[in-house]
Amino acid sequence: MVRLIDGHPIADAASLPNHPRLVQASARFLAQPDTVPEGPLIYACQGEIASIDGLGVAAQAATDATSIAVAAATPPVVLCASDATTCLIVAIVAAGSPGVARIIHHDEHTTRSRAALQQTVAGLGCRHTAKLWLVGAYAEADGVGSKVLLQLLGFLHACTARLEVQLCCAGSHNTAADGAPRCTALALHLPSLEARPAAPPPDQRGPWIPARAAQWAFRGAVSAESQLRQVLFALPERQLHVTLYGGRPPLPHAHQFAAVMLALEDEQLLQHCSTSPLHEPPHFVADQRASLRWLLQQAGPPEAVEHSFSWEGGWWRHNSATPVADAVASAARLAGTAVGTGAAP
Repeated sequence: MVRLIDGHPIADAASLPNHPRLVQASARFLAQPDTVPEGPLIYACQGEIASIDGLGVAAQAATDATSIAVAAATPPVVLCASDATTCLIVAIVAAGSPGVARIIHHDEHTTRSRAALQQTVAGLGCRHTAKLWLVGAYAEADGVGSKVLLQLLGFLHACTARLEVQLCCAGSHNTAADGAPRCTALALHLPSLEARPAAPPPDQRGPWIPARAAQWAFRGAVSAESQLRQVLFALPERQLHVTLYGGRPPLPHAHQFAAVMLALEDEQLLQHCSTSPLHEPPHFVADQRASLRWLLQQAGPPEAVEHSFSWEGGWWRHNSATPVADAVASAARLAGTAVGTGAAP
């Protein structure tokens, strides 16, 4: 059940973005600075769920989402996602055991996937109310953003998790008079829980963006259904863990597809790869080319490798690369599979 700021449940999911309090919250959010706060940046690419793991004692002792954020963020941590035009960014913070602090970058594929939607609310029970932020999914002519928003809201409205909506800057409220999205990014600062419409510079989004963006080609090694790939920031060692597939992708013709796409002119590539080609950021085409080039460089059998990184005051230093031998375990790590989803059957 989605709950509003004052704790009253809404009648239906579709009416949520138009609630007067959330319309006001969107206006305040859009007036915030568009700079990302300082601190370790936990970034979710499209199709990823980035979480703080190992909240442990801090989570159990906390009484609400604000206190869990304060307890977990020393020094402050920033949950962030960007470049969400028709995509939808979801951030959730909740107290309790094990405690939750995560940000998800949903797209039209993941919001049609039951597994990916369940990952969104994994670990959320009924004892504690989670705080929820939604940004993106502007109302473009083809209706992709509207479908993404309604699918996500419908699922959240039906699930058993207790959710208190802090922000829903999406749909028509995230669409300017000229049809452009008003905001495509969310930076959530822990411990203050201040939300900003801020995107990091392309070179500061996090480690190994091209490889992470190309993981769609390894979907057959995990599941036939779209699932969210997991990025974990582990406490107390404060290390970022990302499990990536490499090697020749099992998806048929992936290499051929990458070669064909790379041969296109920039405008053709933009039109082919984007659901909103008029409103992509300047680095969009460069991102696509970097991920396609990475894909073409892959050879040998597919292999899952867990990479760990430590924050060095402005960048992530690569610490280790550990092959994940168990195929089932590697699939679960890559997809971020969890038990106790809190979802309605």
